[in-house]
Amino acid sequence: MKSYITDTNLERSQVIKEIVSFASLNHDWDGFGALPLEVESAANAISITNRLSNSALSGISALYPNPHGTISIDWENGSNEIISLEVGNTSFSYYVKLESSEPAFFDNNKFGELEIDDFAKRVQSNLSR
Repeated sequence: MKSYITDTNLERSQVIKEIVSFASLNHDWDGFGALPLEVESAANAISITNRLSNSALSGISALYPNPHGTISIDWENGSNEIISLEVGNTSFSYYVKLESSEPAFFDNNKFGELEIDDFAKRVQSNLSR
């Protein structure tokens, strides 16, 4: 999947603009019946990004819509450690692959403060490695 971001060190306003732009994609934007980003998913992604630190936002390595109306945001550090987030209408899922451990999957998290804070802490600790 193509990353739709063109540079690193994104500012919060740039991330939000990218997210909103995916909601304006046409149906079948990928030529295979893809749905545009759903409004609820966009609002949830913006809510999560508003809870992330500026350094976490600037560490985004990929930001892209998915064909089923969700959005993905990826982070990768210099050690090839990865956090990949997918945000939908009612929940978010992510995985964390650190150098010293097997991938950990966190599926179907609801949009509560504790769940979002836990995710934000994982992103921040991954970036500091």
